[in-house]
Amino acid sequence: MRVQLPVSVCSAFTYLLVFGACQVNPPDTRDAGLILDQVASWNLGPLAEFQAGAVLDGGRVVATFRNGAARWFEPGETGPFAEHHTDPLHLITPDYESTGASVQAVSLVSGSIVELSALGDVVPLDRSCLAARDAVALAAGPGILLAVFPEREKNRHRVVLFGLSKGRQCLGRDTTYIACDRGTPSLTALKARSTFLGCAHPGQPLFSLRILNDSRLILREIEGSTPPAPDQIGGLWYGLPIVRTEEGLLRVVSDLRNERRRVERWDQHGRHVTTTELDWPLGTVASLPEHRYLLIARGGSPAELVLYKWSRVPRNTSR
Repeated sequence: MRVQLPVSVCSAFTYLLVFGACQVNPPDTRDAGLILDQVASWNLGPLAEFQAGAVLDGGRVVATFRNGAARWFEPGETGPFAEHHTDPLHLITPDYESTGASVQAVSLVSGSIVELSALGDVVPLDRSCLAARDAVALAAGPGILLAVFPEREKNRHRVVLFGLSKGRQCLGRDTTYIACDRGTPSLTALKARSTFLGCAHPGQPLFSLRILNDSRLILREIEGSTPPAPDQIGGLWYGLPIVRTEEGLLRVVSDLRNERRRVERWDQHGRHVTTTELDWPLGTVASLPEHRYLLIARGGSPAELVLYKWSRVPRNTSR
């Protein structure tokens, strides 16, 4: 299955991801969008039990579940080729340059860090981060771990930079704070010691987060990053994970009261590019930019994990 994102003309009912969608703000002619080719899909089981997923080398996917199960899938197979039952795990978003050989996770029981390999193995590492058990978002870079924690004060979250060393607990190096109207912030993959933070509510801006050489955190609101407000009244909108592509950032915003979705795209600098609306239960899960993979959870009976590979739409140079 091949689909194009974004649609060029709303009235043409061009297919986006799986079903038709209408574009809210047409893209600049210099923004050509993405083509998504479906690689594989797998039965996910009850969507409420699914926790997180990551894309690994060769188009393999690992999915974690609330009961502590971790299952590995690969293209061409209908069911998992490996399964382990461990402590419930919190997957750590890998570095942007990750090749997908493995992904790390924190045990929500012990705080120990394990590695989930593309071969279907769970490998304990000689490091731990007990504090990270309470995080709502995690991202890793060489020797560092970024974690987002809820604060007692309403609509406020704490962002902590930890240093990771073998054989010892993680050490806090710096802390900053982000205010979101409601919901859990999303933390993207680190790239050259920089990342993006996005609030769950679609009407709020993105923030850039830089890690300086002295381990200080610099958090700034990005001008021009706020998506347009939803037109419909009465929706309960909630942003799913923001994932990186080669062209920038991508996120699905879900209306928790029905099947309405908004697909938001930003450029590499975090400036908002397009909003596309559709009526189909799907959500962004993870990406692997090194191999141009995008992982989507698609609702239905049964729910599915769907792996896409993206390519760039040829640019229209006419003005």
